[in-house]
Order: sequence, then C-alpha cells, then structure tokens
Amino acid sequence: MKSATPRFQSIFAPNLFAGQTVLVTGGGTGIGRCIAHELASLGAKVIISARRQEPLDTVVAEIQEAGGTAIAVDDPELLAAHQRLAHRGIFVEPTSATAAAALVKLRPHIKPGETVVVILTGHGLKRPPAF
Repeated sequence: MKSATPRFQSIFAPNLFAGQTVLVTGGGTGIGRCIAHELASLGAKVIISARRQEPLDTVVAEIQEAGGTAIAVDDPELLAAHQRLAHRGIFVEPTSATAAAALVKLRPHIKPGETVVVILTGHGLKRPPAF
C-alpha cells in the first residue's frame, strides 16, 4: 500500500497496524484527520466518524485514493446507534455510540470465532447535540 500521507515519513515501523481495525472519532479535521491518515499508512483499516459529512467524505476518499482502507460513520448512523443502545437500557454519551455504529458496518467483516471488543464510555446524562 502506498502511504496515505506521502508527504510525511512515519516514525513507526511499516505495517505496524496491519490486520487491525481502528476507530477514530473526530477524524474529519485536525488531529483526528492526521491520526486517521497515519494509522491507515501503517496498515490499519480505519473507521472514521465526524460531525460534518463533507470533511468525513474527504478524509475517507484521501485514504482510499492512497491505497488504504477507510469506512465512514456519519451522524445519522451515530444517532441511530445511540437510540438502539438507549432502547436496550444502555445510556451512553452520543460520541460513545460511534463504536456501536461502527460495529454494524464491521459485522460483515468479522470472521466466525473472532473476538471483538466494543468499549462504551460516558453516561446518558448528556444531551445529544442538535444538528
């Protein structure tokens, strides 16, 4: 795979994250965008979430064009996951529901017998942001 960030050389070993899937929240801009690119260039399959669709789509396209694997989790998917969790009595902050939304997209790629850990943090006392 050619580097997802060809202008920069990583300090980490090539393919350090090969075969791993990593979730980056806030991956549409700033530090989250840079982290998503770095992880993809090191072989990770990257799941990116962001509040704004345009930057999210841009970063996913950049990583894919560079030969990496990136999947987007958008706000409607995040909010749907948040509601599914709440209906089951699991009250988390909206950002934490990103992991549950990502799991839905990863399900077809999970092999039988493979262990998947989804960490849900926070509490349900925060109000979801108005979009």
